[in-house]
Amino acid sequence: MVAPPIQSRRRRGHPSSIRRHNRSDESTTMGDRSPKSVNKQATQKQTKADGVRRGKEQAIAAKQAGNVKKK
Repeated sequence: MVAPPIQSRRRRGHPSSIRRHNRSDESTTMGDRSPKSVNKQATQKQTKADGVRRGKEQAIAAKQAGNVKKK
């Protein structure tokens, strides 16, 4: 007698057959924590923050330039 595949033996909706996705758990249990990857992630975060800051500064400068022309 041949055993049926594992998937067919599982009941639908059974907790063991439902995949659970929790991003906070994935970041702590999975992933590369080497110094190179940590440095890369920090650099990427800093670059993103700098881009956001630069965009805000440009928006403020454009608004101020627009106000000067109207006067």
